[in-house]
Amino acid sequence: MRLVVVVTLPAMSLTTSSSPPTSSEPAEVVEIYAGRWSIELCYREVKQGICGQEPQSWKLKGPERAAGLAFWLYGAVWVWYLKISGERPRFVIKAWYPTKATPSFADALAELRRYLW
Repeated sequence: MRLVVVVTLPAMSLTTSSSPPTSSEPAEVVEIYAGRWSIELCYREVKQGICGQEPQSWKLKGPERAAGLAFWLYGAVWVWYLKISGERPRFVIKAWYPTKATPSFADALAELRRYLW
């Protein structure tokens, strides 16, 4: 069994993952784990950016439908942002992150708000 531990500073979060015993090389395990990052980021953005963790319906299939809608909305915002921004996406580079090279979901939402208002 291999154990992958990731510590992120300054948020002080700890992420662990264990994998079954395989003949995988350590670099391959890290690559597989890194591929999972985009999925976890999507979940976080749907929960926090779109507030998908707090559905306002609790009867029958309401929560399932609300979750599906939240993920659909996440995809729709990205598709809209990529279509509108074209080859030169617009996003703010903060002083604490001068090397930012790609937009985040928060940047896409901010652009959508500017467009709609």
